[in-house]
Amino acid sequence: MYLYLGHGPRVLYLITSPHDERLGRPRRALVFRVGDSPIQAVVEFLSKDEIDLTNTVRLTNRVIKGCLGLISVEGDIFLALITSATEVGNTRPSGSKPESVARIHEVSFFSLTSSAWDDLPVSPEGSLGTDGVEGLQIRDYAQTSTPPPLFEHPCLPLTKIISSGSFYYALESPWDLSSRLAVRLARDTPSGDVVAFDERFVWNEYIVRSLLDFRDRLDPSERRDLDYCQFIVLAIQGYVGVFTMSLPAPPTNGTPTIATLALISRLGWKRAGTRFNTRGVDDDGNTANFVETETVFSTDQHCVSYVQVRGSVPLFWEQQGLQTFGQRIQITRPQASQPAFERHFSQLMDEYGAIHAINLLGSKENEQSLTTAYGRHLQIARGATGDDLSITHFDFHSLVKTGGHDSVIRDLK
Repeated sequence: MYLYLGHGPRVLYLITSPHDERLGRPRRALVFRVGDSPIQAVVEFLSKDEIDLTNTVRLTNRVIKGCLGLISVEGDIFLALITSATEVGNTRPSGSKPESVARIHEVSFFSLTSSAWDDLPVSPEGSLGTDGVEGLQIRDYAQTSTPPPLFEHPCLPLTKIISSGSFYYALESPWDLSSRLAVRLARDTPSGDVVAFDERFVWNEYIVRSLLDFRDRLDPSERRDLDYCQFIVLAIQGYVGVFTMSLPAPPTNGTPTIATLALISRLGWKRAGTRFNTRGVDDDGNTANFVETETVFSTDQHCVSYVQVRGSVPLFWEQQGLQTFGQRIQITRPQASQPAFERHFSQLMDEYGAIHAINLLGSKENEQSLTTAYGRHLQIARGATGDDLSITHFDFHSLVKTGGHDSVIRDLK
């Protein structure tokens, strides 16, 4: 895809490239302009032949990989676009269609409302000094010792986060990266339907929602074209790795059996935050650092998916400081924890079925109070859930300290 800018009024054109069209994608364009209100964007989905690019300029030499959505920042509306990404691999070669994944390396934000930011790079490296901004009236600092101020793009903080290398999206044939394999196979909707996703793990759901609503209002044939063009991208945060290996099995048709192992970790956004600043559970049952990890093992004849989830202990608690050990754990709102605790496990059981929790907290005084409270809350919750909810306490840190990580593997065997 290429991005063009038209003037009078200001319009952004996201159009398919010749390479896209050689892949069989329709010759189409997604057009963005400001509506009657400066906080309202108008979107059109047109044939590429209807667009006159004569008096337009190409805003970036980068090939656009997809659109993450629209966001309003400091009174301007910005279009979020992926400008650099690399393919990780096909997570399930045995599927009827490729299920490939790309890793995002860089995103850019282009304003629909103002040209003030057209000359400012939005790269994660930082901001420009005043001498790097054209067309702005600035005072002469040559006679003073005061350094010139920095002009920071309003979307620079977002750019740094999304360009961190921890965001991924489904590539080529559209498929739902946010949902585990069992859920995708059980759906009645077509595999290429971009609106079928697990909203817990789609990090750009808020800014892409307006585009998804626009898509829903298109007639079926237009909707299919929009999906095939892959203008709209749904991104997860976490990790995706794809590995191939030869199996020590008798060759089939004279060739060795090749297996693919894909590891997909999806980080939830509902209680996001850095490790030591966000702990425990909220009133809605969402835990900090919640991750669903899926391991997909496939050959040309078989495919197996194994899923596990992890998260912070689902109680109201805090831990001050930046050190893992030695910082006092404080259980807050102890009387209010049980409803949130049960809401958390109820949601897990609705999603995954029976749950067996593994508590990796240690037996030291600092963590023992949390382990005790965890066990007490779970015992009360089992009054309603029965045997569908159980727990194993496993002092991971103590075992590793005495025998190393290999001792954990031996113990599990």
